[in-house]
Amino acid sequence: MTRSFVTVVSTRSARPATPFPRLRRLPGWRATHFVSADRQAELAFGEAAEAPRATAALAGRRLTLLVGDDAEWRETQGRSCMASAACVAWDPLRSSLGVLSSVVGLPPLFIYREPGAVAVASELGLLRAIRGARFTIDPQAAVQLFKVGYPLDHRTLFREVTLMPAGHSLRAEAAGRIELKSAWEPPAPPPGANVCPRLPAQIEAFRHAVGRLRLSDSVFSLTGGLDTRAILAALAPTGLTLTACTLSGGGRLCLDARLAKELCRAYGLPHVVVALDEGFLKDLPRYVIEASQLSGGLASLEQAHEIFLYRQLEGLGSRRLCGHVGNQIGRQALERVSMRGADTQTLHRTIRVAASAEPVEHWLVRVSRGSGHGLTRSLIQYEFPFASLSNYSIGQHFMIQQSPYANRRLIEASLRTVAGQGAGSFRPGRARLKVLTHRFLGQPRTQSFQRGVIEATGGAVAELPINWGWSARGGLSARGLGWGLLAFADSMSSRMSLRSTIGRKSLRLMGADGMGEITEYRRWLDTALRDFVNDILRSRLVTQSGLFDAGSVARMSDEHYRGARSHYDTLVATLDLALAQEVLNAPVWPGPAGDVGSRLVAVTGPEA
Repeated sequence: MTRSFVTVVSTRSARPATPFPRLRRLPGWRATHFVSADRQAELAFGEAAEAPRATAALAGRRLTLLVGDDAEWRETQGRSCMASAACVAWDPLRSSLGVLSSVVGLPPLFIYREPGAVAVASELGLLRAIRGARFTIDPQAAVQLFKVGYPLDHRTLFREVTLMPAGHSLRAEAAGRIELKSAWEPPAPPPGANVCPRLPAQIEAFRHAVGRLRLSDSVFSLTGGLDTRAILAALAPTGLTLTACTLSGGGRLCLDARLAKELCRAYGLPHVVVALDEGFLKDLPRYVIEASQLSGGLASLEQAHEIFLYRQLEGLGSRRLCGHVGNQIGRQALERVSMRGADTQTLHRTIRVAASAEPVEHWLVRVSRGSGHGLTRSLIQYEFPFASLSNYSIGQHFMIQQSPYANRRLIEASLRTVAGQGAGSFRPGRARLKVLTHRFLGQPRTQSFQRGVIEATGGAVAELPINWGWSARGGLSARGLGWGLLAFADSMSSRMSLRSTIGRKSLRLMGADGMGEITEYRRWLDTALRDFVNDILRSRLVTQSGLFDAGSVARMSDEHYRGARSHYDTLVATLDLALAQEVLNAPVWPGPAGDVGSRLVAVTGPEA
């Protein structure tokens, strides 16, 4: 099992433009490196957990890598798609590569193509190891980053690199064959049934998924929400003791941390609160840069806290148990309802013109016209990987990501739903109302398998309020509703301009400041990052890249920091794209080809 790899295969019989071996070493990445006997395929991977497989490859046999969580490996053995992991099969005798992406599209796999070669990597930045590779910013992806918040249609920010679709297989062989096709389809609903009873099947599948997780070295990301509450409810009867962690603001404990603290006290779990305090703010520019590097350039400021979180968790475990995909599986909800809506006037005119042929719209509207998939499947295979790519990429770099919701059996049980329910019913306003209703009032018993799991367990996990006040046993908690209203007010006020401070001061006097919003991006941009942002926006990354209208960038930055007009979304999008240029263009150590900082460099096959 590994968390990081990069592999490259020649795809034509003629000598490629850049001869093999292609891989060179990267700073800080210590990898094991294999080259096929005919020197037409290479593989480098870090943190290999199973030495016997490496030994088998030395003997010229096929090498299989598992990227992600191994909960479903026993059932699939790499022969079919898993929901929580991707599988890579590298054959040195045939100089071939076979890849299976996960059913949910994460962990991510990045595909790089050039004439004569194809490469796949678990982190976009690892593609820098390919000698002779060239990368350019994709204008359409840049505009989508501004307008939507992330690229669509399996784009990355780089024209030569795509995100491998969920539930697909990739086959690449030396001398030309490349095949990318669907490798997973959900089971068809029973014939003649308009509605399939699914709650009992979901509850059973969820408990099975939790039981399959290997948790001996896991840290549990516990919040006050429904997704992690259901996980705790399934674990509580086992008596397993996990270290739980919760992210909070730098001042008072947020609502998530308060609820998690009470749950941990009730079940005897060690609880670590990671506070975004002065120590975080002091090194915020460094976290911003690292977030950009590990997210493939998709996020900088708005994922900086994740870098800090994982740094604080070092030494507590190698896996992180969380509620990924719970939104989509549990209640057909979105990770991100609103589009970013940044002003593209800061982009150079040539970028805007190059991207103008394709309309920018919400991803779900686009999917509803072309995929033919139901809403739940669209949420799982499009919304989750697109909206969560930056966050997941960062997390997977530090820890293996575990979630019982990313389970093929549970996903297939959840897809047995109303026949013909398409994605076209999506409306942003309705989606926002659905989020608020869930936070305050919860999910109906008849529609929530998570609530069924919690009620069956009983005790504190069912009695303590969930989210902003509702109870798994029914009705509202007076204390929880009071906390929830304060958290809602805090969240709303923190999204407003800092120039309107009356609401913030009132919340501070009531002791509710920080109750709902822990990531105060707007305040960080205006205070701790002011000098850093101005330096970046006036650097060669903006003025000499050909991506930006430097005059518009300078004008909006000046208006924002003078207090004349808030340009938060536009400045952060500009910062994201400026820093993204460094993801694949950062310096590479000038070691010879074939040197990947390796513990082992081997030629495999009969000649070895």
